[in-house]
Amino acid sequence: MKLSPTPDFSPWRRMLLAAAAASLIAAVVLAFRDGGNLRYALGDTDDAMRLVMMRALAAGQGWWDQNMTRLQPPHGVYMHWSRLIDGGLVALNTLFRIGLPPQAAEVATRFTWPLLWILPTAWAATATARRLGGDAFGGAAVFACAIIMAIDMPLFLQFRPGRIDHHNLQICMAMLSLAGAALGTVRGGVLAGFATGLGLCIGLEALAFEVLVGAYFAICFLIEEDDAPRRLRAYAATLALAVVGFFMIQTPPWRWSVAACDAIALNLVIALAAMGVGLFAAVQLTSRRDWRARLPALVLVGIVTAGLYVGLDPNCLHGPFADVDPRLKTFWLPNVQEIRSIPRVWPRGHETAIVLMAPVVMGALAWAWLASSEKRRADPFLFLAGAILLAGFACGWSAIRMAGYANWFAVPLIAAAVAGLVARWFGGAMLITALAACVVAPVWAGQAAAQVDKQIVAWTKPKPKTTAKAAAKPPAKPAPKVARRKTPPPGARGDRCFRNAAFVDLAKLPAGLALSEIDLGPFVLAHTPSSSMTAPYHRMNWGLVEARNVLSMPAEEALAGARRLGATYVLECPTHGRNADRTGMKPGSLQKQLDAGKPPSWLEPVSVKGPVRIYRVRPSANK
Repeated sequence: MKLSPTPDFSPWRRMLLAAAAASLIAAVVLAFRDGGNLRYALGDTDDAMRLVMMRALAAGQGWWDQNMTRLQPPHGVYMHWSRLIDGGLVALNTLFRIGLPPQAAEVATRFTWPLLWILPTAWAATATARRLGGDAFGGAAVFACAIIMAIDMPLFLQFRPGRIDHHNLQICMAMLSLAGAALGTVRGGVLAGFATGLGLCIGLEALAFEVLVGAYFAICFLIEEDDAPRRLRAYAATLALAVVGFFMIQTPPWRWSVAACDAIALNLVIALAAMGVGLFAAVQLTSRRDWRARLPALVLVGIVTAGLYVGLDPNCLHGPFADVDPRLKTFWLPNVQEIRSIPRVWPRGHETAIVLMAPVVMGALAWAWLASSEKRRADPFLFLAGAILLAGFACGWSAIRMAGYANWFAVPLIAAAVAGLVARWFGGAMLITALAACVVAPVWAGQAAAQVDKQIVAWTKPKPKTTAKAAAKPPAKPAPKVARRKTPPPGARGDRCFRNAAFVDLAKLPAGLALSEIDLGPFVLAHTPSSSMTAPYHRMNWGLVEARNVLSMPAEEALAGARRLGATYVLECPTHGRNADRTGMKPGSLQKQLDAGKPPSWLEPVSVKGPVRIYRVRPSANK
């Protein structure tokens, strides 16, 4: 029986159709799986804080006013987050409010926003797969890529309903930048420049990947590809305009002269604008000359770019957290879950590390197979795909939140390898391509590797010895059957301290200042009229250090510190009693006593039955 060949999905319309089909499947699965969570929780701390900023902007806070006065009052915090996302959320929320009441419109916004970015990200993956497959099996690679994306739901961790933080949009821009390079056209240069500019104005976590894409355009120009000068010129001009334009839109004029390491600021804007102008000039001056003239021009542009960025703020040589108070690194910053390295995650649970790294390993194997062909090695884009995967692996190894990028970079490589192998052994049969794509989806490899690891751990774990005395004991009576509890609703299975219900009682109380562990701050702002001394943001140097000092004091002596800060309420969540932010606190400290359910006498219990215990600071006797 002769099997039908895989249709050619390389034409634009078919490629978009394949990406749309995969996006629709992913969106439906995410909606049914995670949509119910929106009723019970706001997501993580960043989702809650983004909602606070969206509400403030919608309520009339100025576009250029990003000072969150309800955090660490009286100082407040100037948030380094992009105002562009706040504006997009407010626009979407305004659209929903045409036909929905305010609360329902907000839920619809939180539900829809992350799903909007699935299609462009999926399209970028298919465009990259098509380039990696080349003329021989590029269309089949698009087909395989769509199937892998439709199956591999862990890919969409940052795109689930309620995820209104910036990670999904940044992943989307990084993939579009890579796809722009894959297109190999002037339009591709424009796309890559625009996506890079927008992505960097949203946040800097994908900076390493954007640098590699820019280097690819420059290298193509250096080795004299036919259309390379025009593509580099389009990329450079678009990047410079996008960076400057988006920066001016989201940054108040009075901060245009401020340099920073944790967000787009004067130093990076000047550097990228200079790079764009420099690359454009290099093309104009050397496009008719060979590499011996082009190389010095490109090197000069690179030196000037790096010199401007570092020269305007030398502290940035120490990374995005260069300006963080060193004291925060002793009790908080290294313990933030999403920036933990794989070696730190491994002892606590092998499964997380294995599932995150499995797609990268598969992508590396796929790249090696593709690179075994001399013809494919002649395409410089293959080396960009390998370099960006390697960079994704390095970033994901050092901070697990970056593993999502590496997993997306791996998918087009895996899809191209599947299409190529099926073309070689089975003549490109559609059924075989579909089955192979289903089988090699990274989600299965990750789960299989995790199960193997569990078995290895079980086999190597020392077994307890059974003594003769223990063996002589009669068998224990079976435990009485306990009625099973009803399965909690999906949103109720997360962190109890972050659920909406945990803050209902505090919302009923008069507005005041809450003193608590770090992670509760954004939820206090989102659910109540009160302010918070803490939140998990590195620009809150003063508030985090001051709150830590008070919580670390002996319980009965901490009253003076709480009054000095103006605290009205003290919050505590028992299930967080072993969190890393308690490290270094003595057993008699205020935080440890609260964790043990032993509040000092100067705290009046207000609500101690819910997930979050609420205490009110007793008024001074002098009042």
